[in-house]
Amino acid sequence: DIMLSEGLIRGREGLQVYCMAEIPSNIFCADIFCTYFDGFSIGSNDLTQLIYGAGRDNEKLIPLSKDYNYITNSEAIRRAIKHLIQVAHDHKKKVGICGQAPSDDPEFLRFLVREEIDSISLNFDTFARGRINTWRTEIIEAELDDESKVKAYKFLSDCDDLVERIRVPRGKLRNMVRKSRGKNIDNRIAENSDKIDGIFKELANISYLFVKEIDNGDFDDFSQLYEKYNRRLLEFGKTIPNIRRSIREFGIY
Repeated sequence: DIMLSEGLIRGREGLQVYCMAEIPSNIFCADIFCTYFDGFSIGSNDLTQLIYGAGRDNEKLIPLSKDYNYITNSEAIRRAIKHLIQVAHDHKKKVGICGQAPSDDPEFLRFLVREEIDSISLNFDTFARGRINTWRTEIIEAELDDESKVKAYKFLSDCDDLVERIRVPRGKLRNMVRKSRGKNIDNRIAENSDKIDGIFKELANISYLFVKEIDNGDFDDFSQLYEKYNRRLLEFGKTIPNIRRSIREFGIY
């Protein structure tokens, strides 16, 4: 009635009405809601706390959510979302998600892509990384068998972990070099800045080329492809701790 009073009529001039899927009844009765709505938008934060009955802002319940895995990327929430997507698609309806979880958890984002969700909203600060993870997942899911998928995701996770280990030191070194322009600076600072900057760029390039080769199908044996790239990753894994130790004397940890 409120929509009608404002001249908003579902279906007129392409107007679609979506339902926020944030409470268990939206999930259990998705087939009924499909009659009244054109699609669903999952609010993962509220859906998680309402399914588990554990408020995310309640100081007494927060420890429980951590101890007992009352989080979005858990079996109960995955089953709920999987059910909603299946029912909605059976009724030719679309499903998106606008919660925090896809921005924070690459594994949960991969789950959403595998379930063929129609759209994913990402936080501004994680948008670029989220797009990359989505691109990776779509290719890996389409091109590899289950055993190879596990190895591919592990490789990318290890690569991302190394990037995160040097992200802050890299930024601090670059900032020190920038502030010291035109002044005397310890050559070791500039040298380590160049080294860590090179590793950072190389790691990003390795993960891109790894997925690109999978996408192109330029390999006969995935294990050989994996070993080729993983050897390079292991080398960086040995180099990074040495660099981090060498820059501690400059107050960078």
